[in-house]
Amino acid sequence: MKRFIQFSFILLVFFHVDRLKAESLAFIPHEVYFSYRSHTIPDASVPNLLKLVSYLNQNPEVKIVISGYAKDGLTNKGDIDLSTRRADSMKRFLLVHGIHEKRIISYGLGRSNSKTEQLDDKSAQKFHRKVVIGLE
Repeated sequence: MKRFIQFSFILLVFFHVDRLKAESLAFIPHEVYFSYRSHTIPDASVPNLLKLVSYLNQNPEVKIVISGYAKDGLTNKGDIDLSTRRADSMKRFLLVHGIHEKRIISYGLGRSNSKTEQLDDKSAQKFHRKVVIGLE
């Protein structure tokens, strides 16, 4: 009976810790959208990005992957350049706020690999102008 109680307590602690981690990750922006042909991080995104910085400071083992996308009517090369600048803007934001460069991986993917690649409707264009943030 004593072992069952200890085991139950351990499971409860792990469940509670996992739930707290899930709750603390809920605020992290998974995507940040940019203005047309811009690589400037929108002011509206900054508060949540600062929460991301806080989370990363509290969890130094976590790495971040930044994938930039663009389909802004430019050439494929132009879209790759713009998506790289968007990813680099996000990376610079994290560096300025104290996240070590070794923890950040960033890519500019242009038009490719976007789940919204097939969307050509004018109202869907904003979904091509983004940075996707992932944690490892």
